[in-house]
Amino acid sequence: MSSEKIAKLEGINKVLRFHSIFWAVGFFLWMLFMGVRTGGNVFLFWLGYVIMGLPKIWAGFRGGLGAAITGPLKADYEVVTVDGTGREISNDGGAQSIQMAFILRLIMAGALLMIGPIIACIHVIILSIRYIFTALTSRVKSSVKPNGYIIILINLLAPILGGFIGSQIGNVQNAVAEANRRSELGVIRSGDFDYHKNSEGNGIVIYEFNGKGGKVTIPDTFDNLPVITIGMGAFSGSKGLTEVTLPGNLRYIQRDAFARTGLTSIVIPEGVTNIGGYAFDGCENLTSVTLPRSVLRIGGNAFGNNTSLTDVIIPSGHKITYGFYFSAPGNRNNVVTIEGMGMYKHFNESKDVSSRDKSNSFNGCINLSAASRQAIKDSGYDGDF
Repeated sequence: MSSEKIAKLEGINKVLRFHSIFWAVGFFLWMLFMGVRTGGNVFLFWLGYVIMGLPKIWAGFRGGLGAAITGPLKADYEVVTVDGTGREISNDGGAQSIQMAFILRLIMAGALLMIGPIIACIHVIILSIRYIFTALTSRVKSSVKPNGYIIILINLLAPILGGFIGSQIGNVQNAVAEANRRSELGVIRSGDFDYHKNSEGNGIVIYEFNGKGGKVTIPDTFDNLPVITIGMGAFSGSKGLTEVTLPGNLRYIQRDAFARTGLTSIVIPEGVTNIGGYAFDGCENLTSVTLPRSVLRIGGNAFGNNTSLTDVIIPSGHKITYGFYFSAPGNRNNVVTIEGMGMYKHFNESKDVSSRDKSNSFNGCINLSAASRQAIKDSGYDGDF
């Protein structure tokens, strides 16, 4: 019985080894792609995907679709077996088939190119489990045992190594891209603030906040130019930020500017005309928002998911256009362009678009007072809370 298990173990080991060569290399490239996403590196994804599926395509050419799908999982794991007609059957799952038309083989290869990697992944997992079970239940010593464990270990380490290397390459690429972006914009650091001139050269954009938080006052000017824009994600994730005084010349608050911060209240100064999407999204401690009469447009989820928000003050009779900011206008109607809103400068009113795109600037603000809900609706909001 033990010798039979050793023979079976050797068969499983050979099948597992054959599939693992392609699976480990393919999965390594696949995970490498996950970290390296710039340039043309999507090629790594498809190369890895195809390599993982090559054993299935090969098995399909040799023995048909059934051999590719179920061949390696058959009960008989002899290293080489012979069927009733005397033809050799390879343990990679396929027998020679001269009856398949060439065009059908191409169609099958195309199908296996798409689903082969998935099948290969399933097979490697099943074969690894079978191998471990067979090895543990076999009492006879065999050199195959440690070899098989090494193959399984390599299969586990390949995607981890690929992901780690990819993430390191990605981090370097991101750092280089960020350095280039800062250089192109001419970003300057002053105290807790990184800033640069806007495209017109007549105002300052706050690029990034580097302070610890607490109560923060953003200066009215840098280099004798007024601060007119809070840039995209400038304060995003600053949990220590509890209070901020915005500059008096401010006009634009871009996407994610204060998202997920520790703000407890915010007063938007008179003069601000546009508040970008997700600008104050996910501020768990935010309880009060005061909007000025100057606000013309508010983007999607600008104040979304603020579960502690109870009071929103809007000047009586003031109308606001609620909608969405996009990086490109696409085929949408009623699109206006606001240069001060940076990358997401194209604004689409929620009106005259499908119901799924109705404004959601206050979506998830479940604890708003009745008076605040009414004030928001009176200002033109048609979305959910």
